[in-house]
Amino acid sequence: AMGESIGRFRQMNQVPLRDMGTEEDTSAKTKKTEADGDLEEPVQLEVEQTPEIYSEPSRSTERPLDAPPANDPRLEQYCLELLKSERILDFNLVRPAGALNFQGVNLARLNLTGADLRNINFTGATLTGCNLQDTYCQYANFNRASLDKTNLSGALFFEASLKQADLTNVLAAKDTQFVKANFTNAFLSNGNFAGAVFTGARLLTAHMIKTCLDYSHLNNAELMGSVLTNASFVNANLHGAQLFQSNGRDINFKGANLTKSQAIGCHFTSSNTEETEQHPGRTNFEGAWTKDFIHQGAIPDEMLRGEIREYPPESFFEPAPATDKGIELVDGIPGSNRLALEGAKEKMYELIGQAKAKEFVEDLITVLKNGIYRQMKHGLTRFEADINVAIVGPPGVGKSTFAEILIDIYFGLGLLKDPEPILVNKSGFVAGFQGQTSGKVESLFDRAAEGRGIIAEEIYTLNADSDSYSADAVSVIADRTERDRGKHALFLIGYEKEMMEFLGANSGLARRFEVLVLDQQTPGELIDISKLMLNKVDVGNYSPEFLAYTSVFLEASRLLKGERYFGNAGDVRTITRKVCAQLSKRVETDGTKEDKDAQQTPEISDLPFLNDKLLGIPRDALPALEQFTWRGADGRAYRAHELPTSGSFPEMSEESIELLREVVERYRPDTIWSLEKINTLGEEASTKLDRSIVVPDKVLTIDDLPMILKLLMEAQAGQRADSSVPPLN
Repeated sequence: AMGESIGRFRQMNQVPLRDMGTEEDTSAKTKKTEADGDLEEPVQLEVEQTPEIYSEPSRSTERPLDAPPANDPRLEQYCLELLKSERILDFNLVRPAGALNFQGVNLARLNLTGADLRNINFTGATLTGCNLQDTYCQYANFNRASLDKTNLSGALFFEASLKQADLTNVLAAKDTQFVKANFTNAFLSNGNFAGAVFTGARLLTAHMIKTCLDYSHLNNAELMGSVLTNASFVNANLHGAQLFQSNGRDINFKGANLTKSQAIGCHFTSSNTEETEQHPGRTNFEGAWTKDFIHQGAIPDEMLRGEIREYPPESFFEPAPATDKGIELVDGIPGSNRLALEGAKEKMYELIGQAKAKEFVEDLITVLKNGIYRQMKHGLTRFEADINVAIVGPPGVGKSTFAEILIDIYFGLGLLKDPEPILVNKSGFVAGFQGQTSGKVESLFDRAAEGRGIIAEEIYTLNADSDSYSADAVSVIADRTERDRGKHALFLIGYEKEMMEFLGANSGLARRFEVLVLDQQTPGELIDISKLMLNKVDVGNYSPEFLAYTSVFLEASRLLKGERYFGNAGDVRTITRKVCAQLSKRVETDGTKEDKDAQQTPEISDLPFLNDKLLGIPRDALPALEQFTWRGADGRAYRAHELPTSGSFPEMSEESIELLREVVERYRPDTIWSLEKINTLGEEASTKLDRSIVVPDKVLTIDDLPMILKLLMEAQAGQRADSSVPPLN
């Protein structure tokens, strides 16, 4: 297999292996030689700070008025002029999807951040000193192009061709994707490629003298015949890499993953220079993982001193980011992702109800997009629009779901770089010891400042504590939401009353948040949610009467618990699980489990009428089903047997709700009164024990009463427990 690989390598390069020479022989091929005095000392690479450019916006997908039509031969020249004038938004909107020929053009020192350069032929072009951050260069041709002194951070070069390209002195390439790119005979000397992704890339006979590849991903990369003098691979992942015939001296492989890589015929040497922290002065494998590293003696044992002949622990090396083979932008917005944006909006519109919240989100998208458009297109000031949102409402209405959708929307617009949310509650903000809270919150926001969203639940419980720890946390949160504007998004989740009190008590926070209020779901919407859940588990053969009783059940539960404690979709989910469990018992008992229709058909008897946590009212205590009516959006009245099983479910009539309320009132003294009392006792126990036993947003029930009374008695040793609480029965 080794001979076959070397044979393919020789054929690809069309030169005999013996002609590749050593590092000393090939140094003459580099564009900047040590004789010129340019490589005597390691280059201190500094990334030039460029102005932040936000993804563009806009409701407008209009082409510039002076743009030639798509099939006009003048379009290519027009696109080039847009690039030269740094009109990136217009370029992204106008450029055709296919290839463009910019061979030999001079674009030196331009800011092309976010430009869509996919499939463009830049052969022999000059891009020296360009800012190419977050550009899309998939499948582009940069053969023999000058890319020296560029900033490539976050750019995407999937399967791009960079043969014989000059990438010397690259300033930064963190998170740049060179997956399967071709660097044959390219010059990467003195470049800072730390954190770049070269998975499967071809670096055949590449010149990599004094190249920094620390923490980079080179899994299965081909470095045959490459020149690596003074290159640094500290903690780089070279699993499965091919280093046949590569050569160089004083190469730093400290902590690198070389498992299953091959270096047969390599020629690594060490100089006699004194070792320093910045420059090891010798070829170094200290702490490198070398299980199944095949070199057939080409690397002497003394050079491998300090190696670890094992595989690294799972997740020891961070996985390379998902390969981006090319995405469709939103109206040409740099950094945007049309599929992500449309997917987020589709997910939102799949949610049942919440019409006002959906309108709020659409308006927010419009403001954000147009703000970016004004800035990029016309150089105007962006409209103020906070991307931090407090999402409030009763339990089970989708507060966390809306936060996740907004994070996906911001990612689709290019405002966030990572759609994975950071989830946190009070414990994530407050440390256990004095002086540690500020650092803990700062660390959380540092993680998010890389372009992520934070979903924070129960944050208003910080106001309930008078200790300095909570005050420290609130102070840092207010400071970082202001200082890091545009770098992350913070979503506060909770009840409306408590959240508004929290924001009102912390004016520094209030002005930094939009407020999204989610409504209680209507009885009809709850049945639509119930149908959706049942359909997902193939229990969708429900009758109109089953849906009618479910509607009665849920409305009775709402009246019993009150708006504060009713779980909305959460209660529907619980009922659905109970129905499925009872259906399973029933088909097992009556011998119908082999009947497919029986497995898909829920019955009224499957509803958990006598479950204390859900309802606690006997079915025969409820009015007869024939006494209830429902009304459709068109005003039509329905009896139970007439109810539709598809489409939007009608709302229960006001007359029927009042009829149900009369029944519920008869059960209220033994149910909702005790629930309220129990929750009051829970809060009292928490206060007296100086620790929380009540999880915010959780309703305590009869089942929790023994625990609460026990804790109260512990707190009030020698005192009687509250005798006003009704006995368990």
